[in-house]
Amino acid sequence: GAITFGAGVDALTVSSGATLSASSIDLGAGNDNFTLATGATLTVTGTVSGGADTDTLALTGSGTGTLGAGSFTNFELLTISGGGDWTLTGTQSYTTIDVTGGTLAIGSGTTATVTASGAVTLDDTTVTVNDGSSLSAGSITGGDTGVILDIATGGSVSSTGAITFGAGVDAITVASSATLSASSIDLGAGNDNF
Repeated sequence: GAITFGAGVDALTVSSGATLSASSIDLGAGNDNFTLATGATLTVTGTVSGGADTDTLALTGSGTGTLGAGSFTNFELLTISGGGDWTLTGTQSYTTIDVTGGTLAIGSGTTATVTASGAVTLDDTTVTVNDGSSLSAGSITGGDTGVILDIATGGSVSSTGAITFGAGVDAITVASSATLSASSIDLGAGNDNF
């Protein structure tokens, strides 16, 4: 059946090795948090909704995981941490995206259109935008540990604002027939590569 929360600040975590099954999940009003770890089993025939207000979808763990479009709705913030390897597929929109550690693939074997109306913040991570897929943001910022941004053939990254990386060793690769656009690009201090 359905899992439904009220108007408080709610948190639901599906840890690695755990299983959660429901017809739908609604976190209700409030600044809620849904955490999904690599190695977890989540079976929802409907959708997982963050409900009203500002809600966070947190992807964690050190294994591999895939987040497809359509299953999660009404989440404004996407965070990825724990050093795992995550893939986003389909069309997904957030206000901000924060990735710390591990790798993130935008599309893999299928296309993806991922949009953040605000900032995409990256640190100690490798982001690959694959063929036919895109990452769009209001701005893209890298931390001081280092960022690798790899735009494969046919991939696209666009920022209406600046792309600004920190003091780590950073690299941006734009393959043939790939596109990169921003108001400005600054790789910051460090032995960087473009």
